[in-house]
Amino acid sequence: MLLKQNFYGAACRGTLVVLTMGDQRYSLEFDLALKLSAAIRQHARIAKLCSGNHERGIRALGVLHDATAAKPRRKRFVERMPELLKPHGLDVGSEGQLVVLRVKRTTAKLPYPEALTLAQWIRVRGKEAKQNAGEPRHWSEVANMPAVVNGARPW
Repeated sequence: MLLKQNFYGAACRGTLVVLTMGDQRYSLEFDLALKLSAAIRQHARIAKLCSGNHERGIRALGVLHDATAAKPRRKRFVERMPELLKPHGLDVGSEGQLVVLRVKRTTAKLPYPEALTLAQWIRVRGKEAKQNAGEPRHWSEVANMPAVVNGARPW
């Protein structure tokens, strides 16, 4: 049996993230690349737990909201992930200790440490592409308040 070594990587080309899987290259918008990175990290965590590694690292907990306030039920980001990625030909899942990444017709099964590394590369390149695009939004910013006060659009 002949084994072929596959190379995985991510590069930034202007406002696009180029994902390399073996000899295939795929261009992703920066926002889609950041969503893909989050999905890979989530499934890598699941694969890590399946492997018996329960180390959690450092976690900080705190209450930043009123716990007694009524909250509308919305799907969490992890629950919405498949419907966000499928229209673009992307899918991420886990099979035991492996993370399964499907991009168009290419499928890769990665051990969770490699999947976490790939997710970090995609995330860093996605942030670089976002900066190249001049995107001012930040995940913690609800709206650009100075613009709203001056009568402009929030974004």
